[in-house]
Amino acid sequence: MSGSHMRKCSKVRKTRNLPRARSSHRPRVFVARQLAEDGAWGAYLPDLPGVVALGATRPEVEERTEEALAAYADDLRGRGGSLPAPHHAAGTVAA
Repeated sequence: MSGSHMRKCSKVRKTRNLPRARSSHRPRVFVARQLAEDGAWGAYLPDLPGVVALGATRPEVEERTEEALAAYADDLRGRGGSLPAPHHAAGTVAA
């Protein structure tokens, strides 16, 4: 892409006040979210055993999921490891 095109794209992003895309080097992890009967939300990451989050609202559980994943990843890195390759995926079927 030309420098001129890049500047134009940058201006569009700023004028529309769009959030920046997350870093592409961060691995994507499958998250299962579930609405409980009492209206609260829960989430778990099946590829990362023990990584769970609870919240009163979906935005709250999403924030707590990010926090739990960050803590898990930091702990793994601190011990010389890294996140495992994902083995789970989501999809839908007609019912």
